[in-house]
Amino acid sequence: MFKWMKRRLSLEHEKLLYQTDMAISVNIGIFQETGDQLSLREQEKFRKELNRILESWRENGEILSSDDVRIVLEMNKELRRIFDRSATRHVCTFDNKYQPPGGWDAYFERKKKLK
Repeated sequence: MFKWMKRRLSLEHEKLLYQTDMAISVNIGIFQETGDQLSLREQEKFRKELNRILESWRENGEILSSDDVRIVLEMNKELRRIFDRSATRHVCTFDNKYQPPGGWDAYFERKKKLK
């Protein structure tokens, strides 16, 4: 794989993981507050699986396996469904809510400076 293609793939995987991680964290807090144990267990299951995938992602040079991409995309899709049933959907989009402060360009610029 060309170096630029690998870099682009790595950035897209990182965005997907970051967004999914943030959405899970927010949902866990909401479901703990509301006492929705069934939804909370589902989010905790997502958290456990995402942690496994994050570990693998870090170990494998920040490229996800095709199986892990499929799993994270399924989680992300379900998180979007949950978001679409919330009142927040009237204020902003899922993609806008679950992005780093300042947006993705600023996030990757800060990350580049830390290296």
